[in-house]
Amino acid sequence: MRHSIFLLMLLIAGCHRTIEPVEPVPPIGTAYLRVEYEGKKSTYVEGKNGIILSSSFGSFINNSNMVGMGGGIKDSINNIDWTILFYFKAADYQKNTGNFTKLFDSGDYNYLLLDKDYNPIGEKGVVISTSSPLDTSTTYRKANTTLLQKDDRPRLLEVKKAYFYNLTYDRFIWVEGKFESWMSDNKKIKGEFRIKVQHDLQ
Repeated sequence: MRHSIFLLMLLIAGCHRTIEPVEPVPPIGTAYLRVEYEGKKSTYVEGKNGIILSSSFGSFINNSNMVGMGGGIKDSINNIDWTILFYFKAADYQKNTGNFTKLFDSGDYNYLLLDKDYNPIGEKGVVISTSSPLDTSTTYRKANTTLLQKDDRPRLLEVKKAYFYNLTYDRFIWVEGKFESWMSDNKKIKGEFRIKVQHDLQ
């Protein structure tokens, strides 16, 4: 009987060690990014340890019918930037000016990829980018992005919800989701996010 109890205790202890603690989700009204990349797990939370917000907007020069809205996280201590941009047709942006959240939850979002001539494929998609110092002795930076030529590698992008938060009025849309993809350095990226998107591009 004692032997059985001892084995049971060992089994419980072994199972307990394999369970990773669940990180608490930062409160609504706070942007954050959790990411696994280059063999490291990092968590960036707005307002903690030098983490600040940086807004990014963009459009393709060779495709003026596509516009981008997004938000970013900057680690000012380690000088690391992360940006998540949502691209879609300019016509869709104009059509949804009364309710911008429809741009994010009106169907599945894929990554924006390029054809063999490096033109964007499709009419909407997401681009995740990062940049960091190349080394400690220079001012050069290395940058990587999910904006790649199309291939067969599996990718995941899920927008869980997009909403207005009353404390930021209507200037920002909060977008939450998770992602899994490949970067331009052929390394896998995986994580989850909550970003603050300024929808007024003018």
